[in-house]
Amino acid sequence: MKIHYGTAIAAVALVAVHILMRLTQGYAESLEFESVLANYKFVPYEKAVSYGCIVAMIGLIAYGSRTIIVVNMGLV
Repeated sequence: MKIHYGTAIAAVALVAVHILMRLTQGYAESLEFESVLANYKFVPYEKAVSYGCIVAMIGLIAYGSRTIIVVNMGLV
């Protein structure tokens, strides 16, 4: 259940950051082709998202594997 709470808090935080980034520009400006293209070409952001996803994947696999091992060894 703690994982659910953590992911919910993270989702709310990421949505808040997204909304704050969109508020720095006008709504119409943020949807202009050049602005959208600039967001996708912003290399540090692309790298952060890619590495963040890989780290999260490794973490979840490790935690799930640990849970399976602990239960199968009868350590619970």
